Amino acid sequence: MLDLFLLILILFLYSVYQINQRVQANKTTNRLCEDQQRGPKPGHREATSSVIRNDEQHYARVLGLHGPTTPDDIKKKYRELVAQYHPDKVSHLGEKLQTVAEEEMKNLNEAYGFFKKKYTIT
Repeated sequence: MLDLFLLILILFLYSVYQINQRVQANKTTNRLCEDQQRGPKPGHREATSSVIRNDEQHYARVLGLHGPTTPDDIKKKYRELVAQYHPDKVSHLGEKLQTVAEEEMKNLNEAYGFFKKKYTIT
């Protein structure tokens, strides 16, 4: 019984850790977005292709993807993460964790939308 309790506790703490990592990544992303909205610094030129590549890298990180991926990899990882952060799955947790999970779902949907549009995933 104690082993089961410890296992559940470890899984819960790991989930909280993952959520915290994603929140930190989102804060960094929000800062970058604010910098992009302000526009480039005087005398600074930025290549459009690097922005697209950075967006793709960012959204791949949101989905936890590394290296070259296929549309099937993207779809599989998205479904995995949605199952983890879906509101029905976290409804029994506290309000703070529900809010974090809701924010995570928004980020997952945004990332999947990016790849869905890029690769015409159905």
